[in-house]
Amino acid sequence: MTIGAIGIRSRSEFGPNAAVLACLALSGIVLLLMMLFGLSMRLAPAQWIDVQANTLYVIMTMHGAGMGGIAGLSGAAVMWHFVRRYIPVSTGIFVADLVFFLLGARY
Repeated sequence: MTIGAIGIRSRSEFGPNAAVLACLALSGIVLLLMMLFGLSMRLAPAQWIDVQANTLYVIMTMHGAGMGGIAGLSGAAVMWHFVRRYIPVSTGIFVADLVFFLLGARY
């Protein structure tokens, strides 16, 4: 009896799916954070919360950059998931893209 016969997958088979799921999970978390920023931008002019004008512009900038960046990151994850069905692509390159995205968001 082999490992494949009993339905246990090797660790390397989970690599590409785990990378895509990690990327999409990160995208979901950032999307929720951007929704909170958007909500604060709606509540500030209505004077439900007290936000200084310069802080509002900082929130607006983070919201815009975050939404644009997360759209690109999640779009790349979905595209990579479907493209790898037909073309052999490297999981390492995809993970490097995620790491560079995180580094760019930090610095």
